[in-house]
Amino acid sequence: MTRDGNIVTDGILSRDAENTYTLSGIPTAQHWVRYHGEQGGYDVTYVTDPSSAFRESGDPKLFRYQIQGPLASELVERAFGGPLPPTKFFHSSPVTLDGMDFRALRHGMAGQAGYEFIGAWEHAEAVREALLRAGEPFGLVQVGALAYATPSVESGWVPSPVPGIYSDPELLAYHRHIALYGIEGQRPLGGSFFSEDIEDYYCSPYELGYGKMISFNHDFIGRDALRKAKDEALRKKVTLVFDADDVRKVLGDDPGFVLSYSRHRVESGSGLVGITCQSASIDPVGTVLSLTLIDQRYAEPGTEVSVCGGSTPDRGRPRTRTSDSPASAPRSGPRPSTSTRARCTGATPDLSGVDTGPGCGTGRPRRRSPAPPGGRFGFGALCWNDFAAACFTLRR
Repeated sequence: MTRDGNIVTDGILSRDAENTYTLSGIPTAQHWVRYHGEQGGYDVTYVTDPSSAFRESGDPKLFRYQIQGPLASELVERAFGGPLPPTKFFHSSPVTLDGMDFRALRHGMAGQAGYEFIGAWEHAEAVREALLRAGEPFGLVQVGALAYATPSVESGWVPSPVPGIYSDPELLAYHRHIALYGIEGQRPLGGSFFSEDIEDYYCSPYELGYGKMISFNHDFIGRDALRKAKDEALRKKVTLVFDADDVRKVLGDDPGFVLSYSRHRVESGSGLVGITCQSASIDPVGTVLSLTLIDQRYAEPGTEVSVCGGSTPDRGRPRTRTSDSPASAPRSGPRPSTSTRARCTGATPDLSGVDTGPGCGTGRPRRRSPAPPGGRFGFGALCWNDFAAACFTLRR
């Protein structure tokens, strides 16, 4: 968070011991925390484990595997010989598998309860093989790190907002601290939306739906700005469901796998009303979904807008009709869709009874495989996450 209340990025902070933590996510998270730890004069040490995109040589320090899908809990019980300790959503617990100690983060990337296992790289292969063996009766499918690409759209999570670090003159020293050819300096801003003011790409945690997670009972960077902005969010995060016929007209009868982080213009009859953050083809829905920040007055479910393609506002801009559904709405039934003939529930389409796991983010999406004996459909998916991580220890 910047002092102006703009989000830098998000990440997962795990407490490993009384004063030892692991921060996982894109490198922007580690850069921001480390810089302020060093500049603030805190007694803290850091060990960074870059992702493969930035690691120059050698093995990672940590492994990160996920078990996701409708049968994830049963698969995990089989692997560990029983249920794991009760763990709240997005909390972690220490676990042991065949004498190897590591942590289990309880969350879900496929709409059901799942786990992300994090531990020392020396145990990586043994843990992976144990999970694969346990998953054989469940039809476990290895989907790889690219499986992260589409579940974020389905779950309503904007994975990498533009960090609000570029325009504040007081952050000049921070600009010199980070690498020019790092993620902050090289991530492109493609798409039909264009502004010469970088602040038009910034967003607040309220716009991303993080408002309920903000606590003001302690001091932090941007605290005063967030207090003022609490009831002033002009945009809302929604899911746009593209009209399937328009998608075929623009991309062809067989568009294949679509994945884009481009910032495209979202328009109505009055002009610009929003900007896309991530778009992906979701096979069970039969069209493209797009996580979008849109003006509050256009955030009502069923509202029809246009998404304009192209690389700038002045070049070819094929329009795709969409309807939107609030990313924060409850997951308790279908939402009306005026132009897409698809049902939306909250940030996600209603995918009850269909496979959203191994077909996501693995090249061409796949429809579900036949149900196992007994008529119950389910699968396990093993995903390898290649995020950067930074371990830091605070000393009193």
